[in-house]
Amino acid sequence: METIAVTGGTGFVGTFLCNELRRKGYKIRILTRRTPVKTVPETEYAVADYQDVKSLEKAFAGADKVIHLAAGLFCISKKEFYRANSKATDNVATAAKTAGVKKIVYQSSLAAGGPSRDGIPRREDMKPEPSSYYGASKLEGEKFIKNSGIPFVILRAPIVYGGSEAGVSTISDWVRRGLMVNAGSDTGKFSFIYVKDLVRAQIDALERDVFNGGTFYVCEKQDYPWKQFITMMAAGMGRKPPVMLNMPMPVVYAAGLACELASILTGMTPMLNRDKAREAAGPDWTADASLWEKTAGWDNWTTLEEGIRNTFAEEKKRENK
Repeated sequence: METIAVTGGTGFVGTFLCNELRRKGYKIRILTRRTPVKTVPETEYAVADYQDVKSLEKAFAGADKVIHLAAGLFCISKKEFYRANSKATDNVATAAKTAGVKKIVYQSSLAAGGPSRDGIPRREDMKPEPSSYYGASKLEGEKFIKNSGIPFVILRAPIVYGGSEAGVSTISDWVRRGLMVNAGSDTGKFSFIYVKDLVRAQIDALERDVFNGGTFYVCEKQDYPWKQFITMMAAGMGRKPPVMLNMPMPVVYAAGLACELASILTGMTPMLNRDKAREAAGPDWTADASLWEKTAGWDNWTTLEEGIRNTFAEEKKRENK
């Protein structure tokens, strides 16, 4: 069976992905900056520095394919975003080529395409218009993957939910408090993808050549107003919908700056920054997955309501163990 090297394999999406790869019988090699204190059986770990091509070459040696998930989401400067998402991806592509890797699946983001305009969801044939350093750095990462000389597939995902994802977990904490502070308007529309659907798409892209050389938006067909998402989340948690307060954009930006300053003092990752404030001005973040559905031959995405219900049902099971 093939050996699959996964960057970001200890993260939110990576954990679900590696569990499924393991279930399917693949040999898994997780690239990490340091070996985890708690390791997973039947999993190989390779310590690598994403800014050091040689260490990546060593980590990829003998791997058949790569799924590149590792990314910087809450950096506090343009330079940091490009270092984490652009330069690191360039290094991953260069090292994978040298190591003889046969294929790369790159997990990109809707942010690389940018917000949707005039109520029209983002499609692959639209000119990318990233509105944040995160989105721009992911878009540049896509270019390095395309120029790697290795067969590739690029997946652009919107909001991913379905487990302990940091952003969604923070939102659920606000719902529990009964108060939701919205960064910008609560009328913006969003696309979502359940984490298990994203993993299904990643493995499909890994296994099937029909996707090679393509860039695809992957998400549920339906988009949702933010207020409806919060209401569904409250229902999934068995709580009343929270009181929702809209934060004006200048205040959102100021709050992002304050969180960045606090992160510098504490060393903790900021849950809001000025870059996320730029994205909040969208206001719509929707995508059209028709190209993926046509190419893949399936469109049975998990609905947001079902995905949220599954998420909190699984959470309750863990709490009761």
